[in-house]
Amino acid sequence: MRYSLKKGPLTGAFLYVTKQTSGLPWNELLRPVVVITFTAIFLDGVALTWFRQLYSESFEVALHGAALILWGAGLGLLSAYYLDQKVPG
Repeated sequence: MRYSLKKGPLTGAFLYVTKQTSGLPWNELLRPVVVITFTAIFLDGVALTWFRQLYSESFEVALHGAALILWGAGLGLLSAYYLDQKVPG
């Protein structure tokens, strides 16, 4: 399985939805994105631990899914950190 940066545009869309929903400027999105990402990773961890069949019958495929989930979460956090540091209000 090859990994790529194709998840990047989707992460940007979720950041935009978070900005619109919260009404915060771009440079104040770090805290909401951290809370959203932590919640999503926690719930995915619970699902992968106790309900792995939701993702796949194959253990290996489920682990690849978990890796992609963590990749997307890391990309979202990195993007929010960049926006918090670099983009003026």
